[in-house]
Amino acid sequence: MKYAILTSSFLVILAGMRSTLSFADNVSSLESKIETIMSTYRRNLPVDGFTTQELKTVDPNHFLRALERYEDDEAWAVRRLTYWYEFRLAQVQPLPEVRHEVVERLVKASITTSVKQANKWLLTFTEQDFNQDAKEMIRQSLQRDNVNRWHVLICGAANIRDLLPRLESLLIDELKHQSEVDKQRIGLPWYYTTGWSARLARARMGVKEDITKCLQLVETVENLDRRVITLLRDVGYIRQPQAIEHLQKYLESDKRLSPVSPPVPGEPIASYVLDILIDCLKDFPVARKLGRGYKSEQIEQARQWMAEQKQKLAQEKKQWDIIR
Repeated sequence: MKYAILTSSFLVILAGMRSTLSFADNVSSLESKIETIMSTYRRNLPVDGFTTQELKTVDPNHFLRALERYEDDEAWAVRRLTYWYEFRLAQVQPLPEVRHEVVERLVKASITTSVKQANKWLLTFTEQDFNQDAKEMIRQSLQRDNVNRWHVLICGAANIRDLLPRLESLLIDELKHQSEVDKQRIGLPWYYTTGWSARLARARMGVKEDITKCLQLVETVENLDRRVITLLRDVGYIRQPQAIEHLQKYLESDKRLSPVSPPVPGEPIASYVLDILIDCLKDFPVARKLGRGYKSEQIEQARQWMAEQKQKLAQEKKQWDIIR
């Protein structure tokens, strides 16, 4: 009986290994699995997709070529899953050529399809991941009359500096805008406008007056929950030394967000900021935790590391090692 169980387990493992190897070496097997996944997904039925381990072992060229036909599928869910797999491939196989190809496809998805998730995915890439074709699509998008604010933010992430004048033309007087919104009780707060996105993008590309203005505007929001939940993420987007130090002040805070289920206390502000800093700084000592929920020891570890780094950088006259 023991031998039979061991044999059965070995066969299951062997089958998994063969499946993984087949995806790496057999194009028809890969295409067949993709077709099965997409046709099942199209019917809104449960489906076993590609595991992270499988994505690590597939031939990226074969995988991207096989997915391409589904990028314009009539079913929105299939299009979204297609771009999600491409995004995940760039994460687990971060080769420059793979990331260039995936970013170009995601830019296309952002501009020409209804897969809005592509916008947020694009903001996780660095400026080196945007090739010239991707940048040209962004340039063309920003020449439109009705500019998409997500495309403005993506422009900043891609560091397309020749678009700085165009971004300047999109700027608004945020406080004046807010005054009108409050007076008329209609319209979006300034931090949801395309003008604010343009200021953020210029700040990310190093325009000093816009960096300063962004950080000042954040502090004008009196509601602490709104400032932390919405605007500190924007501060993280800037990826400049002044923005990192701004976030460090909130990391040092012992305040909490408003409780969701009283009398349970709200989430520590430091825990929220920790999540942002992990995306911003290289070699950060705390690993991302799903759903946040960082322990007090991890928060203290991050605080100590930030303080030590700041002192070390000052002595060596260097800047934060920021992921851009």
